[in-house]
Amino acid sequence: MATHADCEIGSAAGFGRTEIIALLDNARAALDSNIDAASGPTTSAVLRERTADAAMSIVASGVAGVGVDAVDVKDFETDLTGDDATLADWFHHSELEECDGDMDRLAARFAAKEATLKALGTGIRGLELKDVRIDTEKNGAPSIVLSDRARAIAGASVLDEFRCSFTHEAGFAIAVVLATTTATPPEEPT
Repeated sequence: MATHADCEIGSAAGFGRTEIIALLDNARAALDSNIDAASGPTTSAVLRERTADAAMSIVASGVAGVGVDAVDVKDFETDLTGDDATLADWFHHSELEECDGDMDRLAARFAAKEATLKALGTGIRGLELKDVRIDTEKNGAPSIVLSDRARAIAGASVLDEFRCSFTHEAGFAIAVVLATTTATPPEEPT
C-alpha cells in the first residue's frame, strides 16, 4: 500500500463554522513565517491580506467538509508499477487514459479521491476509490464526479458541491477538497 499522510479536518458531521475559522487561523499563522521569509514587508502584507480574504470567503461559502491527503509518489509508483488490476480498481478508464502512465498525475488523483471521501465524511469506509472520478475541465482545473452511491451520501449530508485543488511537487502529491452546502447552518448558541 502506498505511503501517505492524511488528515480529515472537517466533515459533514464534524466541525462547524467556528472550528473551521480556528483551523484557518492556525493555517494562516503557520504561513506567516513562510511569507516573511520569502518576501519583503510590502509583499508580506499583501499576501497576508489575500490569505485572510480567502479564508473568510471559504467560511462564507458554506464549507461543510474539508479533506486533505498527501501521497509519496515514489512509494505509490513502487507499489503500483505493473499492477494493472489495482490501477483498474482505483481509477476509471478515462483517468488512466488522461494520465497516460504518469505516476505523479495518478498519485495526485489518488490523493484527490481520498480527500473527497474525507470531505464527504465517510473516508474509505462504505465507498470505493472508483466512487470518485477526477476529471479535467477545459481550463485545466480538476473537477470531481461522484458515483450515484457517493452522491446519495452527499445529498443526505446536504453537501452540494465539491471543489478540489491538487499538486505534485518534491516527490509528493497533495490534494485539498472542500465540500460546500447551501443549507442554512443552525444558529450557534450564545
